[in-house]
Parts: sequence; structure tokens; C-alpha cells
Amino acid sequence: GVDSSQGRGVLGLEDAASPATTSATSEDADKSLGDGGTDPAVVAVDSGRDIIYTADVSVAVIDVAVATRKATQTIQALGGIVFGQESVGGAEPYYTLTFKVLPADFQLALQRLGELGELRNQNINADDVTERVVDLQSRVATAEASVARLRELLVAAADINNVVALENQLLERETQLETLRGQLRT
Repeated sequence: GVDSSQGRGVLGLEDAASPATTSATSEDADKSLGDGGTDPAVVAVDSGRDIIYTADVSVAVIDVAVATRKATQTIQALGGIVFGQESVGGAEPYYTLTFKVLPADFQLALQRLGELGELRNQNINADDVTERVVDLQSRVATAEASVARLRELLVAAADINNVVALENQLLERETQLETLRGQLRT
């Protein structure tokens, strides 16, 4: 986030599923605040689980608009994207930005965002999505089998009414399959 006498805000950061980490104590987190660094106690550990990390970072800056542009450029340089933005003007303007980055870039993104000004607050959370991923993988496999079977039936269909009905079902299943694949990628 961005926070200063001229403005404040929050930078939200999310990664896709990534390896598990161990969380830092609040005492460890306090030690890293103010130096623009990230908490060294947050270390990636390959646990075989699918974990999504999110972070809320508040940073005090002189110029909120300039810091917002720099934050956006920093994340885009890492291949991340701006996922949301809220801007409030006035005597104490603040911006709330939400970014998404790849898991491999999560720690570097935290570090670089913290270096934009005086790091005031950093909160990192993890969400284990392993069961959701396994469920989606199973649903994708089932949908792929259904699409393959409908294609086989379509090739063998001789009656025009059957062809039309099978094509409609195939289109519906292919759409469902692509939706499931999209959810899995996300």
C-alpha cells in the first residue's frame, strides 16, 4: 500500500498456487518494516501442496500518484498484472492496488514494492487450494473423456438428427471443458 502525509494506500499482492511457506512471527515482521525489505522468515518449502499466497503491503510515500505508477511498472516488469485499483483524492489521498504475479516472483515483488517508500505494514496469508486443484483436475479428466466419446459417436452417426444433437452436446461439453481448464489455470 501507499501511505504518507500526502496520501496513503494499500498494495495487495497475490500469487498463483505455489509451494508452502512458513509464516513469520510478528516480531520478525516488525524487524523488516521500515527498511523496504521483506520478511526473511517467509521461506518457500516444497510440501507438495498447492498454496496461494496473498500479501497486503502499506508503504508511506511522498507522491502517491508517482508511487502508484512505479508500483505498476515494477509488477509489470515481473510479468504481473494490475488486477484492481481504487483511488481516493483529497487532503489525504490513497490508492489501493491489487496485483497478481507468478509464484516464483512473489517474494521479489514484495521486496520491490516495499522499496517504493517507507514500509509501514506487511501481512502475508496462505490458502491451501490442493483439494480444489485435485477436484478440478478430476472434473477436467471426466470432461475430456466425455468430449472424446461424443466425437466418436459423431463420426459414427448417420442420421442428421443424431448428428445435430451430438454436435450440440459436443459444443456444450467442449465449452464446459474449457471453463474447467481456465479455472484450473487460475
